[in-house]
Amino acid sequence: MINKVKKIIQLLEIIKHPKGGIKYIFSKGISISSFNLNSILSNYIHELKTIIDVGANIGQYALASSIFYPISNIYCFEPLPEAYQKLRNNTKHYKNIKIYNIALGDRKGSLNFYQNEHSHSSSALKISEEQIKNFPETRNIKTINVTVERLDEFSNSIIIERPVLLKLDVQGYEKKVLDGAKDFLKNIDYLLFETSFVEMYNEEPLFDEMHTIVKNYGFKLLAPVGFLKGNGSQIMQMDVLYEKK
Repeated sequence: MINKVKKIIQLLEIIKHPKGGIKYIFSKGISISSFNLNSILSNYIHELKTIIDVGANIGQYALASSIFYPISNIYCFEPLPEAYQKLRNNTKHYKNIKIYNIALGDRKGSLNFYQNEHSHSSSALKISEEQIKNFPETRNIKTINVTVERLDEFSNSIIIERPVLLKLDVQGYEKKVLDGAKDFLKNIDYLLFETSFVEMYNEEPLFDEMHTIVKNYGFKLLAPVGFLKGNGSQIMQMDVLYEKK
């Protein structure tokens, strides 16, 4: 009951928001959390001309971004076939959104991918017992094979105009994506990704390691912009925004 009331309040806030309204609420693929995340980001980033959305799912983040950054070109990468079809349907009327049915990582070829019944939790890494304990709905998975590319190579196929945001929502695979984008990161002004404090996926790098990695790439922490709590209200994951120094 509390969650339903909370959701109604959030929907009313979006309806009243100058970037929201009734039209957004009834659009395909919309997400309250993606709208709120972009609303927070807009306090730190006033203009973006290119957004690289890695782990786009069905387009929730891209659709919200197109409202807050209407002049940006948005490139979405989503490897799951079913999610990609929904992504295509949800974004087909947006000329500034381009979509690709591939994963990004540290090599070119194919990749075993763990497709989760709860699609948001799908990953190239195996889900951990810690996540299953806190989120039992993520228990059911099947293994599929997907195409993987390096962003350093693929970036030659897209037009990059700065300022640029690289957004990663790849469920513990962030380091691998960055390893395949070492040259491309020179063109990135902002970096947004989800990082864990406990192991949600086997062998995923946790916050301390990821923070060191992105610092070495020349980024500084700008702000935490979102949180995910477990059953005991422990903060398990955090969305973090970095800016090029």
